[in-house]
Amino acid sequence: MQFSCLDRYSKQFSHIEGWFWPDSIAIWDSLLSFQKSSGKTGNFFEIGVYRGKSAALSTLHAREDETCVLLDPHISPECKQTINSIKPKNVIYAEIRSTDLLRSSGLPPDTGNCRWIHIDGEHTGMAVMNDMTVANLLLNEDGVVVIDDFFNPQYPQITSAVFDWINQNARQMVMFLVGNNKCYLCRPRSAQSYLTYVKQSLYEDMAARNRPDVSVWKSTVPSDMNTFGLTDRFESFDYVGPDWDRKTISI
Repeated sequence: MQFSCLDRYSKQFSHIEGWFWPDSIAIWDSLLSFQKSSGKTGNFFEIGVYRGKSAALSTLHAREDETCVLLDPHISPECKQTINSIKPKNVIYAEIRSTDLLRSSGLPPDTGNCRWIHIDGEHTGMAVMNDMTVANLLLNEDGVVVIDDFFNPQYPQITSAVFDWINQNARQMVMFLVGNNKCYLCRPRSAQSYLTYVKQSLYEDMAARNRPDVSVWKSTVPSDMNTFGLTDRFESFDYVGPDWDRKTISI
């Protein structure tokens, strides 16, 4: 397999300072490649850019006619130089706090119809609730929202806020994957597409990207929680079913 985006990222941008770990890099590249192969299109939006370590990978996957919006109160010249070297056109740098977006005159132009949104901004529960509301305004029917530091014990408020927002906004977004301190959500209408991809291809795609020492879990029935998890390798399992039947994966 050839992974042109991942290969370029590894050679040119993986040294960038930040907290974007190899398993997450492989998950992102796998999901973004799945979006491309299945014809899912749309813009990109990131809240919390820091040095651009994660934004560089998503920008590499953007088509020429897709807009990338990077939002942070301060975006360094080095970050802008990195992103501009990947995508010299259709990039918007929004230097504003995400919590001010809904109170301001509006979002930057060309920010709707997003297929990939990464939330990694202020790590308070209130800010995460706000950022998910922003994401809900921008996400298209085929898109994915990624939320950083989910299940990270340093930031329990993030996990609580995500579930609170989902419960308060029924049928807007559903979670289909959790792994490496990030959770992945999509619209209910596209959930089956992403769940099927994870079930059929995610482990193989992770292994092809030199991350074989993982296991993909589906530890309960869909009516309980229809979400996959990804962990370090568990015994000899590529995929792990419920405790009562490790070999059955139901979606």
